[in-house]
Amino acid sequence: MIDAADLRTFKQIAAEMPAFTYHRLRYLWDNREKNGTQAFQVFVMIGNIRMVVKPNLDAWVTQKVNGRTN
Repeated sequence: MIDAADLRTFKQIAAEMPAFTYHRLRYLWDNREKNGTQAFQVFVMIGNIRMVVKPNLDAWVTQKVNGRTN
C-alpha cells in the first residue's frame, strides 16, 4: 500500500534530491521496464500526473548501489 505522504511530483523530487533532475526522472519513467524502477514501483500515475514514491526510489537506489560490482 502506498502512503499519500510518500508521493512526490518529478519537480519535488528534483528539488529534494539534486542527483535526479526533472529530465533524468522523465528518462527513468520512459525506460522503467529496462532499468528496474517498475519492479520497485517507483512511479505511479494518478490521473494524468506521474508521481514518484520516495521510499521506493530510495530502495531502488540502494539496490543499484549495493548491486554494483567494481
